[in-house]
Amino acid sequence: MNETPTIETGLGTLIVTGSSGLIGSAFLDRVGESYTGMGFNRKEPPHPPPKTAHVIACDLSSDESVYTALDEVRRLGHRRIASILHLAAYYSFASESSPLYEQVTVRGTERLLHGLRDFEVEQFIFASSMLAHAPCEPGERIDEDWPLDPKWDYPKSKVTAEQLIVRERGDVRWC
Repeated sequence: MNETPTIETGLGTLIVTGSSGLIGSAFLDRVGESYTGMGFNRKEPPHPPPKTAHVIACDLSSDESVYTALDEVRRLGHRRIASILHLAAYYSFASESSPLYEQVTVRGTERLLHGLRDFEVEQFIFASSMLAHAPCEPGERIDEDWPLDPKWDYPKSKVTAEQLIVRERGDVRWC
């Protein structure tokens, strides 16, 4: 548990972007009793969030929306954030390129990092993609040191966002 509790619950605060997705919703379900969960979603979740989570509307492609969501976190008394789990990203099965990879995945990450500068953030966890890496032989294990070789816009946007995090994170630990 977090050493410095938040005002509202006495629990550490965890923000999950993309919390209505499969990974984000499952994660909030699992940590509900250990942390105060804050879910950031562009739209209403397809199923009700856990009772322990507070869901906040947040469109990462909009400066105003990101700052409004973070103002809500602040208003609720959460200035110290134990962890940000940044899962939100644009993804499409369409073969053509989309400006949303840049607007949501890259610039959305930048907006979030800039908005968090007024908070005390312990760690920032970014969900990248195995698609960002060069292929391997069956049975080989890929880790963070494996060569990058993104082939299309989704993994390229993940690599660009990760490079941005390295430059813009300040003193925040990230992984």
